[in-house]
Amino acid sequence: LVERALARSVQADSVKVRRMALQACLDRAAQACVAAATQQLETETELSLQITILELIARRPGPDQVRALVAYAYSDDDAIRERAIALLGQAPVAPDAVGPIQSALVAKLGDGIAAVRAQAARSLGLVMATQSSLALVRLLDDPDPTVRGAAAESLGRLGDPRTTSALVRALPRAGSAEIA
Repeated sequence: LVERALARSVQADSVKVRRMALQACLDRAAQACVAAATQQLETETELSLQITILELIARRPGPDQVRALVAYAYSDDDAIRERAIALLGQAPVAPDAVGPIQSALVAKLGDGIAAVRAQAARSLGLVMATQSSLALVRLLDDPDPTVRGAAAESLGRLGDPRTTSALVRALPRAGSAEIA
C-alpha cells in the first residue's frame, strides 16, 4: 500500500513531493516505484531528480530501464552522462542486455570529457566486456592520467592476454602511479 502511494507520488506536480517520494523509493528499494519513475524520467526537468531516478531504475533494471540508462549515457549534461555510465557498469542486467550496454560504453570511450571517458573505461571492466579490451588499450595513450589509470585498471580486471604488452609499454609513460 505504501509503495503504491510512493509510486504515484513519483509523478506528482510538486518537485518537493517527487524528491521525497523518490528518496523513499530508494531507501525502501521499492520495486513498485520503478515503472512510474521510468515514465517520469521522460519529462523530468530537475537534474538531481533525473539522477535519483537513474539510481532507482539501475537497481534491478528491466529492458525499459536499460534503454533509459543507455539513452542517458548520451545526455548533453556531463554529470548525467557520467552517472548513467557508472550505473550501467553496476546494474545487474540480464545477459541479453549486456550487448547494448557494452556498445554504449565503448562509444563513450571517445567522449570529450575526461571524467566520462574514465567512467566508461571503469564500467567496461565491471561488466567484464572482454571484447572491449583493444578499445581500452587505445586509452592508455589518453592525455588525461585518470583516463589512462581507469583503462589500465579495467584491462587488468579483464585479464586479456592480448593486452599485456600494451600495459607493460604504458608503465614508463605513466609518470606516476595511475597505471602501476
